[in-house]
Amino acid sequence: MDLKKADIVGEKMKTIYICSEYFAPYQNVGSVKFTKIAKYLSRNKKYRIFIFTRKNFSKVDRLLEDDLRQIRENGGQVYYIDAGKRYYQAPGKLYRKVYPVWYRLSGYNLNYYLSSIVSAKRFVKIASGIVAEKNLPRPDYVLSTYDDWGGHYFAMSLKERWKDKTVWISDFRDPVGGAVKKGVFRKLCDRFSCQVTEQSNYTTFVSEGLLHSIKMHSGTKPLIATNGFDYEDYQRVLEDKKKLHLIYTGSFYHKNMTLIPVFRALRELIDEGKIEEKYISIEYAGVYNTKMYGEICSQGLEKCYSDWGEVSRYQSILIQDRADILMTSVWNTKEAQGVLAGKTLGYLMLKKPIIAIVGGTLGNSNMKKFMQEINGGICYEEAEQENDYPRLKQAILDYYTQKSETGNVVQNFTGEVEKYNLEYVAGLYEKIMENGNVEGPLKR
Repeated sequence: MDLKKADIVGEKMKTIYICSEYFAPYQNVGSVKFTKIAKYLSRNKKYRIFIFTRKNFSKVDRLLEDDLRQIRENGGQVYYIDAGKRYYQAPGKLYRKVYPVWYRLSGYNLNYYLSSIVSAKRFVKIASGIVAEKNLPRPDYVLSTYDDWGGHYFAMSLKERWKDKTVWISDFRDPVGGAVKKGVFRKLCDRFSCQVTEQSNYTTFVSEGLLHSIKMHSGTKPLIATNGFDYEDYQRVLEDKKKLHLIYTGSFYHKNMTLIPVFRALRELIDEGKIEEKYISIEYAGVYNTKMYGEICSQGLEKCYSDWGEVSRYQSILIQDRADILMTSVWNTKEAQGVLAGKTLGYLMLKKPIIAIVGGTLGNSNMKKFMQEINGGICYEEAEQENDYPRLKQAILDYYTQKSETGNVVQNFTGEVEKYNLEYVAGLYEKIMENGNVEGPLKR
């Protein structure tokens, strides 16, 4: 952010520190509120924003990723801190294996309290080091939230350092140590919340009920600041419907399995100005995302990519149902010929166009014959790339044009599709059992 832009509004910029252990792009309900707050505050030219959050998150949310991008574009700086794991949350068997003696000598309450303190203190130490190392400006305002302890402890240290020069707004979305019901550790958790509410200038609560259930200092200035919704999330979902969705679900492990021809064709069409990159969505559901992501990055399409991770078969069908184009990949080599893949047949019930990529050195594959038989879409064979690549590229452009002009992509499959219906296949077994033998094609 250009710090001189404050001159535009004729006043000094205000510095805000946001201390939230949960933050974008981590997919967690605790990430949403303060990510949204940071996004909207970052649009105010009066503010420069510095965010301190935990690093050890893996599962990301697409909408929060977009919020994070906006925050950064508006000058917000995010510092991800590795404060270690919260061991009290580890599964019991794992915990007992790693810390057998400690586990036997202590219960959940002690584990919870000490782990929270150790992790929080580490968070504060690293965050304070970042402030010093980067010579960050003094915060005019500090916003911190519980869960977990580190955000409030860091805000507390900032308040102690700068006193009345900094206004601290603390926030609670849960009671501290809600699972700790009684005893000395319940008192220690209550002491922490009282300490936070005493030292902060204002305290916000996500609900009226939480306000009355949490222990707080008698001088607390309480406000209700709820969790909620963001209209822009829904708008992004609506915008997403305008995109051409190319989806692949399932395994992607074999050395000859590839979708590079699809991604290369997309890249060329974008570079030629025939397709707008923002209207392309490439989505994958499965466990082989590293290979998929590598192929996508090789063509510079990572901004178009979404990863659903490992999902159930039911969820996979839901994801396939949102597709405009379903992608599949098999191989045809001297060692393995005739590969069709059950996933390809499973796609047929959705009656959506299929792009099939056949790796390997042999042409005239069963996949190409199958695709021609059912008029299922387009099949590209690596062995016939000179002929197939122009056809693949044109098909993708045609699908894109159809989606942009009509909002839908339609594929007119032939009647041969029905012979792959498992109800029909069950009928074959029925005929065998009833007739004892089968001669010629069977019809139901």
